[in-house]
Amino acid sequence: MPLVTLTVRKPKTPAFKAARLDGAHAAVAAGVPAADRFQRAPELETGRQVRGDGLCAEGCVKQTKQNKWLVGEVLRTEVPTTPGTQSRLRGSKGISTVNAGTRFERCKRSVRPGSADDSKRSIAMEGNMKFRVSLLSAMIAAGMGLTASASAAPFFFTSGEPDGRLGALARSASPGKIETETADDFILAGTTVINGATITGLVVNAHVANITNVEVELYHVFSLDSIDPPSGRVLSRVNSPSDVEIDAATRDGGDGTLGFVANQLATGVTVANTVVNGINPNPSRTKGEGPATGDQAQITIMFKQPIVLPAGHYFFRPDVLVNGGDFLYMSAPRSPGVPFTGDLQAWIRNSSLAPDWVRIGTDVIGSDTPPTPTFNMTFSLAGNTVPEAGTPGEPSCHGQTVAALAKQFGGIASAASVLGFSSADTLQRSLQQFCNP
Repeated sequence: MPLVTLTVRKPKTPAFKAARLDGAHAAVAAGVPAADRFQRAPELETGRQVRGDGLCAEGCVKQTKQNKWLVGEVLRTEVPTTPGTQSRLRGSKGISTVNAGTRFERCKRSVRPGSADDSKRSIAMEGNMKFRVSLLSAMIAAGMGLTASASAAPFFFTSGEPDGRLGALARSASPGKIETETADDFILAGTTVINGATITGLVVNAHVANITNVEVELYHVFSLDSIDPPSGRVLSRVNSPSDVEIDAATRDGGDGTLGFVANQLATGVTVANTVVNGINPNPSRTKGEGPATGDQAQITIMFKQPIVLPAGHYFFRPDVLVNGGDFLYMSAPRSPGVPFTGDLQAWIRNSSLAPDWVRIGTDVIGSDTPPTPTFNMTFSLAGNTVPEAGTPGEPSCHGQTVAALAKQFGGIASAASVLGFSSADTLQRSLQQFCNP
């Protein structure tokens, strides 16, 4: 469910805040159970000091044409608004829209510049509407999982909802357990900044609370970043992930480059088949290792340093560390043209098979009679496109990309804020990596 944040000036009663938060949820999330609605209502001190919490601005102070400073309530939702939701918000508990999109303000008081109070004010961080991934994938799939400025060109990809056919191990290495990687593909039509993701799977032999770390790697399609011809230990490497990851795109909760929240969706969920240990060189077929039951979890991933990629075909590979258990990455529907034209099936490997990969459906599970099963995995990605970015490797790449971001977002500092970077300097370093792969 999209998180709704209401920032108000102290003091406000719980009833006052609840009425506005509930009104916003009624406008943007009708039909979502109350238990899946997330709200918070921080209160600002009376000195009108406005600060941010590192994810989104918690206040709004703006100058009017009458040369007054308006200080008031700010309501933020984690969904972009349509004319319909804006209309409903206008009628929700006295909330009025000021900025079509994600900022809603009901001004309560005005202060003239030069007054005693004026010296205490600070201006909210400009356009700081960083992405937070929705905790409810159905809402994301409906196009409601991104907060961005009106000038941004949002990017969103989803492979769909779990289909219950398969759980494939996605596990970081730990004492007594080898790393096992499951990867599925996506396509970028142009330069894209990815700042969030979700994955869905089963936690087996442990509780969802035992998820202690997540790591994400991205891969090109073989034969990029690979030894070609390959080893010959597997049936085929055509359309597999490459041998090694894209180093600049690796993000790990252990080193602070990503944050994550694990949300339990259901208990006692069963998948029809699994691939956990039977990951072998050719002959690779095991028919799978049978059904498994566990707690279904969706992990929301926030890249603290967003990933900048040019147009291309990529594989997304998440690893999850579960104390005392494992994470079985759940499959998603796959058919011609679904979720996109050119979709490739999911691949898997462990540290014993690396750098090679095997196809989960064709190689591992297989079939005695056609058709051979193939699988996608359940994940989503979100961020923003940069349509006028430069070309990696070209001398003009960095300057052209900076100019494109400044044009698109109204300045490089604003671009950094909207895209999810901690500072303009961090964005500039990412652009250097993008332009000099």
